[in-house]
Amino acid sequence: MQLYKAQPILCIVINAGAWAQGISTSEINGAIHDPTGAGVPNAQIAMTQTATGASRSVISGPEGRYIFPELPVGPYDRHR
Repeated sequence: MQLYKAQPILCIVINAGAWAQGISTSEINGAIHDPTGAGVPNAQIAMTQTATGASRSVISGPEGRYIFPELPVGPYDRHR
């Protein structure tokens, strides 16, 4: 069994219109790396919003990077 190290980075994107109306979405991005530090392409990553149980998944890109755009604001658990 091979373990991968994920380094998620939380980014909240705000524009002037969203600020005036309140923030309703956010973005989570990061990268999956193997033990040598190389990016892991085509890894499936899932985010589950803890308050609602809603889940979304993405596949990492060629360098192991992933992005979850336009997520409803709230706490999330990441799964591989």
